[in-house]
Order: sequence, then structure tokens, then C-alpha cells
Amino acid sequence: MERIAFLVEEYAAAVVYVGLPLGLDGEVGAAGAAAHEFATTLAGRIDVPVRLVDERLSTVSAQRSLQAAGKNTRESRSYVDQAAAVVILESALARERADGTRAGRAVTV
Repeated sequence: MERIAFLVEEYAAAVVYVGLPLGLDGEVGAAGAAAHEFATTLAGRIDVPVRLVDERLSTVSAQRSLQAAGKNTRESRSYVDQAAAVVILESALARERADGTRAGRAVTV
């Protein structure tokens, strides 16, 4: 948590997006509740907005991108979470560019 706070300050981040794992039915399960708790704690420690964004299918998209780049499943296993984070952020930024609003929902402390 402290590392994230440091990076937010160092890079003058305007917003922090936290992936919210939802079931395919859109329901929040145990992993989603943990992500929400993390985001709430983080929001209490930094001075920029924290927003929860739907991360459904980001892992699948990341795996496809890595395969398209020539990585097999075994080689890409250690990179999938990083690639999924990129997918989530790119999606959030695309939304902001498209309609001028922030993706996801604001986390309040």
C-alpha cells in the first residue's frame, strides 16, 4: 500500500483505477469484496480519486494479446496479471477519451 502511495505522489497520478473482479453475472464475490476493501483502504491513504473498474474478461484479453505476440501459455503465465492490468487501464482511458468521464465507480472513505 505504501509503495502505491509513493508512486501516486512520484508520478502525480490524477486517478487510481483498481480492478473489480465480478462474476460473469455481474455479482460481487469474495475476490470482488477483497478488491473493494483494498480500494477503500487505499482511498484513505492517498489524495487522488480511487475508482473501481470492472475487470471481467481482462485476463482472457491479456492472454490473447500475449499469444498474438508469440508467447505460449507457459511462457506468458508470469505476465498475464501485468498484461490484464494494462487492458484494464487502457479500457478506462479509452472511456475517458470517448466521453470525458472517468471509468468505474468512485470509492468513498
